[in-house]
Amino acid sequence: MKKDQKYILIAAQRGLCIRKDENGNSPLHRACQNGNLKLVQSLVQIGINPNVRNNNDDVPLKIASECGHLEIVQYLITMGANKDSSDKYGRNPLIAASINGHLEIVKYLISIGANKDAQDKNGCTPLIAASEFDKIDIVKYLISIGANKDLSDKNGYTPLTIASANSHLEIVKYLISIGTNKDAKNANGATALLCAIDYNNLEIAKYLISKGANKEVRDIEGRTLLIYASIKNYYKIVEYLISIGVNIDEMADNSDTPLLCASQIGGTESVNILLAAGANKEAKDIGGNTPLLKASSNGHLEVVKLLVSAGANKDARQSLGYNARDLAEMNDHRDIVEFLD
Repeated sequence: MKKDQKYILIAAQRGLCIRKDENGNSPLHRACQNGNLKLVQSLVQIGINPNVRNNNDDVPLKIASECGHLEIVQYLITMGANKDSSDKYGRNPLIAASINGHLEIVKYLISIGANKDAQDKNGCTPLIAASEFDKIDIVKYLISIGANKDLSDKNGYTPLTIASANSHLEIVKYLISIGTNKDAKNANGATALLCAIDYNNLEIAKYLISKGANKEVRDIEGRTLLIYASIKNYYKIVEYLISIGVNIDEMADNSDTPLLCASQIGGTESVNILLAAGANKEAKDIGGNTPLLKASSNGHLEVVKLLVSAGANKDARQSLGYNARDLAEMNDHRDIVEFLD
């Protein structure tokens, strides 16, 4: 230690201890990242500011917190580090520790007065961060000390909606068990259930519905659960939703139905399931396009075949007067043109 101190003092005299790299990181930042407590102590003792910032506005305390170095966090606090310092995104040490799953650091920061509901510039709280990154122990701890379970970020994501969007079933179950609002909507009008379907998580969707989540919910564009599943050809979810009785022809605000959406993207499996369930094969969107017209325009031969075999009208025309063959020819889908001839 004395030998190290000697070299550090020499470096300090030459100005090396305040020299930053291309990212603005000082030797203190790097020592915190690497977990070198003795070096951190030496640097602070020779006068390095414990609140020095890099180009990202990270202070050493935030670096130590996100890297899980509790002893360094504790030492920096005793030497005057600001527990609430945030980077250019507004993320403070507590949020950083929550994202990275460092429970003991979270507990320590809370014990010295860190705000359990602090929000970064996007409105993300420690609880939202822990929910997003699947840190269940931190989620449970923050809830146990009274963190707001329904506080949302600037995009309207609550801990539940963000956990659902990221397919974290255990966190979803826990949040539901403590009474969080299961039908809270984000800025796009999506609930946890819509988020689960949007990210193809049938297990979470089933769980939320079993707990009473609204299966008739719509987002701000009027899109339903079945439209969400159909537009991405999540056919197992399509099959499940039909089995529980959702309306197969419910339209979004632009008049799209699940079958129109599935036909447009070439979702053969979803189209097949929807047709078998009796979906309206002549439904029209705001442009007058039927499922067959959408499939033909976008070059989805197998869907075209399914629709025609189900009796779809080959002569139907959209608002500009084009039929399925016209649209296929205009978009150079020769295989569809030949099939329709």
